[in-house]
Amino acid sequence: MAAAGCAPIQPAPDPAGLPSRVIEPPSAACREGWRRGDPSPDSLVAEERLPGLSLAVAVDGEIVRAEGFNWADMENQDPVTPATLFRIGGVSKVLTVAAVGLLSGRGRLDLNAPVQRYVPGFPGKEGPISTRRLMTHTAGIRHHRGDGESFRNDRCANDTDRLAVFRR
Repeated sequence: MAAAGCAPIQPAPDPAGLPSRVIEPPSAACREGWRRGDPSPDSLVAEERLPGLSLAVAVDGEIVRAEGFNWADMENQDPVTPATLFRIGGVSKVLTVAAVGLLSGRGRLDLNAPVQRYVPGFPGKEGPISTRRLMTHTAGIRHHRGDGESFRNDRCANDTDRLAVFRR
């Protein structure tokens, strides 16, 4: 029974009925793994009631499976494909902090070194910008242009275009 104002919980959909798109069929290694009992992505999507999921599996640097499951846009029923781009928003911040912490702890990243040591194409500024300053939001880099327009709307085709955003 649903609480007042809440929709009742729907049963998980049948994984076999979820839309799925592939670039090419899964490799024999992937199919064999699922026969051994590894969880299948379509079952995960159904059980967790995910709107959509894109998955790529690589073995020794070679993609052996790339598939999209369910919907990129539920309202218009546009399916997820291996090429679907997701807006991940703030999730990337947590992953970045974890990676920086691990690299710093292992001595592979000097938080106080100029960022150009790790990203040579990062534009030079009046003073040095360190990874520490970038991580603590004290490097003077804004999330907007000053005219109220956000950088989030920029579409960059490559790293050179992405770094050009920081020239100003």
